[in-house]
Amino acid sequence: MKVTIGSLTTLMLFAMIAGCASPSHRPETEDFQSPEYRSEYIIPDFKEIMGSYNSGMDVTLEATDDPRVVSVEGKLEWLMPQLDFENAKKDEKGVLHPKLKGTTKLNTWGVGARHTIKGTLQVHGYTFISDQNDPLVFRLVAGQGYVYEKGQGTVITLSKERVFLRSD
Repeated sequence: MKVTIGSLTTLMLFAMIAGCASPSHRPETEDFQSPEYRSEYIIPDFKEIMGSYNSGMDVTLEATDDPRVVSVEGKLEWLMPQLDFENAKKDEKGVLHPKLKGTTKLNTWGVGARHTIKGTLQVHGYTFISDQNDPLVFRLVAGQGYVYEKGQGTVITLSKERVFLRSD
C-alpha cells in the first residue's frame, strides 16, 4: 500500500499517532528487542597490528567525507628513524656520519595509544559507530588488543556481528 501525505506536519502527526516518533515510543512487539549493551569489550585481532613501541598517543579519530581520509587531533607521537652507526662513514676530519634507518611515522598503533572515535569509522575491517555526545574510546593494551574504555556506540565485527557498547 502506498500513502502520499501532503505536508511535513501531517507526516509528523501521523508518525506520532502511529507510535513511531522515537524508539522510546515504539510499540513492543515480538520482533523488536532492545539491544543488549556491554560495558566491557576487547578486539583481540588488533594485537596483530599493534606496534612494538609504547605510545603516549591520545587522539580523536573522526571520519571525513572521503572514506580514505581520517581527521586526527590530539596528542600525537612520532617514531623517528634510527641512526645506523655500523655502516657510518668518517669524513676527512674523522667525523662519523651515520645513515638513517627507517622513516618517520606516527605511532598510531603503539601499545598504550588511546583513540576516541567520532562518527562512523572503518578501522581494519571493523566499523565503529559512535554516539554523537558520548563517543567510543579504545586503548591498545599489550597482550589483549583494542580494549573498550568508555562511551556509547556500536562495533560491527568482521563477521558482521553488532556489538552494542555503553559505559556504566
